[in-house]
Amino acid sequence: MGLIPKFTIVEGGQKMNYITSKTVDDLGRVVLPANIRRRFCLDAGAVIDIYTEGTSLVIKASDKNCFSCGGRQDLTAVNGVGLCKTCLLKFNEHEAQ
Repeated sequence: MGLIPKFTIVEGGQKMNYITSKTVDDLGRVVLPANIRRRFCLDAGAVIDIYTEGTSLVIKASDKNCFSCGGRQDLTAVNGVGLCKTCLLKFNEHEAQ
């Protein structure tokens, strides 16, 4: 019996497992499901980290992207995720209310 493909997504340090089957194309590409891309703000151009952990392939939304809007400039780490200046201001305004 072969290994079941297991994609582990790390969100805020918490691992969430999704078991899905995807086909790798001739260029080695795999398409991430739209619901996962939306949940982790992975728009075109977003940076992801890919590594192995034992027999699992791990795909992690990189802290090089703003967790809220996907931007890549002027990021600040907040509770384990990166936020750009604009989203950080919005977050701080919301927290102040």
